[in-house]
Amino acid sequence: MALVSWFKIFVLTIIIFISSIFILNGQIGITANYHLENLDQANNIGQTAIFPKKIGIVSAGVNYWFSLKNYRAEFYPGLHYSHSIYPNSYQIKENAIQLELPIHFFLFDFKNECNCPTFGKEDGWFKKSFFVKLNTIYKFNNRDFSESLITDNQKSIFYFGLGIGLDLALSKNLDIIPSISYLASSNDRYRIANKDHEFNRNNIQFGLSFLLRKNDNKRRR
Repeated sequence: MALVSWFKIFVLTIIIFISSIFILNGQIGITANYHLENLDQANNIGQTAIFPKKIGIVSAGVNYWFSLKNYRAEFYPGLHYSHSIYPNSYQIKENAIQLELPIHFFLFDFKNECNCPTFGKEDGWFKKSFFVKLNTIYKFNNRDFSESLITDNQKSIFYFGLGIGLDLALSKNLDIIPSISYLASSNDRYRIANKDHEFNRNNIQFGLSFLLRKNDNKRRR
């Protein structure tokens, strides 16, 4: 995808994120994720692998929850910090600040007049709790190689993915939200000997969120 297109997606994500914090009906969530990431398509130089085939990534941050008024499409724009776990033999350090926009679609309970988190609805727990997750991540990446021949890195990486999860109400003030998603990126690169090497990244994301609600006067689902 052209650089201009990536920039447009980034700007749109920023607008949605900033706008969401002014929604009066929102709530705060805390999220932790573990990503099992595949770097098998990363370029090799000669017989030397620049990257391992797989790495782990841990991330954590805060999300701001809001939803549509009459439909169960729930938005979780957030700000996260991530750290990539490379084997010691590769001597690569990679950390990032991430802007995320997960959207949860409760397909079995989509039309609902209650603009509030899941709690107390008489229908079965799976029907009211199961959701399909659409996620976009814009990652401001800081990666350092010990290899002096590598002179430049991609500083921004865009991920897009789909997943599923459950929104489980523990009380009127707390939900726990486990999820699993597949995320893919096609715009990572590094430069060596004045030549850019581009490759794809994809991962399985295991997520766990805690949604905290402060307004006890809302009618619960």
